[in-house]
Amino acid sequence: KEIKGLSAPLFSSTSATIRNLRLTDVEIETIDTANYGAIACHLNGGALENCSATGNMTYTLATVGLKRVGGLIGYANNCGFFNNTNNININFIGELAAGDGTLLHMGGAAGWLSNPKTTISNCSNNGSITITGGIDRTDIGGFIGYCDAAAEVVNCHNNGEILLAASLRGSGFSVCTGFIGCADAGFEVEKPTFKITNCSNTGDVTFGTKGGDDTPATAGEVSAYMHLGGFFGHTRDLTEDYFNVEITNCQNRGNVTANLLKASSNLKVSGVISNINADAVIDGCTNYGKLSIIRGANNPFIGALIGQVEDVTAETIDVVLKNSTNEGEIYVSSNVQH
Repeated sequence: KEIKGLSAPLFSSTSATIRNLRLTDVEIETIDTANYGAIACHLNGGALENCSATGNMTYTLATVGLKRVGGLIGYANNCGFFNNTNNININFIGELAAGDGTLLHMGGAAGWLSNPKTTISNCSNNGSITITGGIDRTDIGGFIGYCDAAAEVVNCHNNGEILLAASLRGSGFSVCTGFIGCADAGFEVEKPTFKITNCSNTGDVTFGTKGGDDTPATAGEVSAYMHLGGFFGHTRDLTEDYFNVEITNCQNRGNVTANLLKASSNLKVSGVISNINADAVIDGCTNYGKLSIIRGANNPFIGALIGQVEDVTAETIDVVLKNSTNEGEIYVSSNVQH
């Protein structure tokens, strides 16, 4: 079924299985909604299958709190996600002051996918993401912003460009990557394994402004940690035991650029995964994108495949990197202290 010219999300909240739906010429905007997506703001149960959307979305931030924003679904809980395509361009405008506690989960297809046993397969995002203004912290992915760490993502792709031209003012870490922003161990599955297989990113990721050494940044500052990457951003563990990450036969072809207004001493940049604090196997992965730090970083971590391996407890974590290569250029400007 085709629905043309939608001016508001189709569902505020639903537990239905939605199949074979096509939204065209979408033009929707909101001033501050906790969950926001063109098909559903909140999909609680059911599934999204063989659905697509084209058009534009504008979201203006006005109140503090947790925000989940996606082209198709804002917050998807306990549901399947199969054979879907997003072509909606998202424009997010932050309006808040420092330290407000707002955390933005945003993805081209979905902002937050939450389910201990979620399967996400054969999906893609082609829409762009642009974020301006001020906000506390972010989990941004070209495909998915945040995902439970017991999920399996197979044959999914992001082709949309991401521009984070905003000031990140919070004390915690922020993430901006081409495919999935953050994976969290959650609380419901002991020692889960987060699997990403046969997936890719081709969209460029920029934090700050576009341009070279002669173009000063007019936006982009970070008060704390920033994980910037072509493919996957950060593993976050909220349980007593680490979880496992398996990334197999994946690639990044998007260029990753940091061009910041304010210097950061906690910037981590990579082609495949920016920060690991979990047991991980990265097998058969390739970075083709150019990684650039033009200005605004002091002693950054930058790696073609991995930005940093971080042991956040007394336990030892095991990270295996095999059959993986870098074909992209790494550029660090003389403006950067390193």
